[in-house]
Amino acid sequence: MSSKRRNVEVMDAESDSSSSESEEDPELQKYVDQCVMVDFEGRCPTHTDYHGIRQLLLPLLPRAHVNWGQLADIIIAQNQVGSVLKQCDPEGPDADDDDDDAMDADSDKEVYGVTTVINLTERRETDAVKELKQTLLSRCKSAGAARDVQLKLDAALSSTTEHTALLLNERFVNIPLQICVPLLTSLRDEIEEAAKKSMPFKFSHFVLISKLHRPKGKGKKKDRTQAEPVWMNGEDEIFDKAAEASFEFSVAEETDTAVDGRWTDRDTLMTPYRRVLLLPAAALPPAIDEITRAVQKLPQLG
Repeated sequence: MSSKRRNVEVMDAESDSSSSESEEDPELQKYVDQCVMVDFEGRCPTHTDYHGIRQLLLPLLPRAHVNWGQLADIIIAQNQVGSVLKQCDPEGPDADDDDDDAMDADSDKEVYGVTTVINLTERRETDAVKELKQTLLSRCKSAGAARDVQLKLDAALSSTTEHTALLLNERFVNIPLQICVPLLTSLRDEIEEAAKKSMPFKFSHFVLISKLHRPKGKGKKKDRTQAEPVWMNGEDEIFDKAAEASFEFSVAEETDTAVDGRWTDRDTLMTPYRRVLLLPAAALPPAIDEITRAVQKLPQLG
């Protein structure tokens, strides 16, 4: 299969102005708070993307006993749907070039994002899916989710007649929101096309694990949890509104990386959370349309 290419010009987020290294080095300081224009492309996942995909999945449920590597293998095997995000090579081979040189050049590129689905019902006998289901149901109960939320999640994850998919939409933290539109639109179209061909991509529900932060500090816990969250992926706020059930929990004790909440003294201290969303399949296309409209209202990059 030829690699897919959907070029999207995006702008990297500003550099971290609190970097002690740059503050000490005048030569580096001039690059702080600068933006860099980068072209990205969505491509079919290949075996060379294994480690990059796995690293993007790990922060979803930090330190959870889930075989993320096996899930990465599943993503790579089902090349009918989904994309990995890579930096374009403007002088590289043509997108439709399938020779060995094209594959070798692509294998050296870092994976900056992954947007795809995994059929949890179809793959229910794999260890990774069993572990993921158990973790989600356990977290739902321990988070004190309402009884109807627990029942809906259990029904969606346990059904063998209607299929539920894990919706994955992960990317590096400094890649702008605009990149999600072509990736999600392409995913929607690929799911619809695969379903028409009687492939196992006809779903009743999607499960999405969203990353967000809430203020940390003094005050009642109830007040802090009711404060407006900071979404790591802005489009997840729209998915949240489309969900028929959701629950969230703190992962402060499990996270120790910058992407999951290592903030500087200049920043408001925040606590990392995960919010698990259960979306009816019929709600996905309208949600993607709403995301597209919201992105169109944003200032143009560059």
